[in-house]
Amino acid sequence: MFKPLKKNAFTILELLVVIVLLGLLAAVLVIGIKSSIDQGKLANIASYGSTLYRSLSDSAIALWDMDEGSGNDIYDKSNNGYNIIDSAGIDSGFITWSDESAYRESGGGTSRKSLSFINSGSNNLVSNKSLPGCDRFTIIAWVKWNKNYIGSAGTIFSRSSSNAMADPGDILFSKRSTDVIRIDIRGPVTTYLLQGTTNINDGKWHLIAAVYDGSSFKLYVDAKLDPNSTYVPPIAGILKPATPNNNLPRIGNYGASINDRWKGWIDEMHLYSDSFSQAEIQKLYAKGLNYHLFVNK
Repeated sequence: MFKPLKKNAFTILELLVVIVLLGLLAAVLVIGIKSSIDQGKLANIASYGSTLYRSLSDSAIALWDMDEGSGNDIYDKSNNGYNIIDSAGIDSGFITWSDESAYRESGGGTSRKSLSFINSGSNNLVSNKSLPGCDRFTIIAWVKWNKNYIGSAGTIFSRSSSNAMADPGDILFSKRSTDVIRIDIRGPVTTYLLQGTTNINDGKWHLIAAVYDGSSFKLYVDAKLDPNSTYVPPIAGILKPATPNNNLPRIGNYGASINDRWKGWIDEMHLYSDSFSQAEIQKLYAKGLNYHLFVNK
C-alpha cells in the first residue's frame, strides 16, 4: 500500500506570494540606496557651498541679502559696517519688503525676502559709511525689472556723492532705457562706460555682475559674458575716489537726482574687492543647489 507523498513543492499561489515579497524587498532596498546616494549628494553640495562661501567671503566688502523683511535697515552681513538705511522708511509707499524673491526654500516652502521698488518716487537707500577705493571689484545682484515701466532706466547700485556721479571714482551700475545693463565710472575729467546687449526686461529674475580686474571691465547676465562687453579704460587708477569720505554705497539710486531710480525688485546684492572669474560667477548662479531652488515666476 502506497503512502501519500509529502508536500515538498510550493503551490502557484505560494510562489506568487514569494515573488511579491521579493519585489517589495527589492524596492525597499533600492529606495534605501537612492536615499543614501541623495544624502551623499546633499552633503557634497553643502560642503561645496560652504567652501565656496569661505573663499568668496575673504574679499567681501558688503553683503546685502535683503532678508530682514521688516524695519528700515538693510544689514551688511560681511560685518564691515556698510548697513543701508532708508531715512524715509521702508514700507513708506515707495519701497517695501517683498516675498518676490529670487530664491525659495527647497520643497516649495516659504519664500525669502527682497526689496520691491514700487515706483520712481523717493528712494534714499544709502549707507553712512564711505566705500574705499579699490584696484579691482565685483558687483553682483539678482534683479527683476517691473515690465510696466517701458523705456525707463533704473539704478541698481552706485558709489557716489550727493551730486550724482560728479566726483572721480563714482560708480553707477544700472539698467538703461534700452533694457540692457551698463557700468559707468567717473574719471578725472570724463565718465567711461561699458554697455551690454542682453535684454533683462522679460519679467524674470536675472543674476547680473560687473567686474573690473585692474585693466578691463566685463558684464555678465546669468553667468554668461554679455556679448562684446569687455572694455579697457584709458586711464589707470580711475577707481580711486578723490573724496574718500563722500563715496557712499547706494541701492536703487545714485544720489540727489530723482531720475533713473530702480523700478522692480533687487535681491542679494554683494560687493567684493576682487575680480571674479566667469567660473566663480557660474558657481554663484548655481548656488541654489545648496539650500534653495531657483524660481522664476
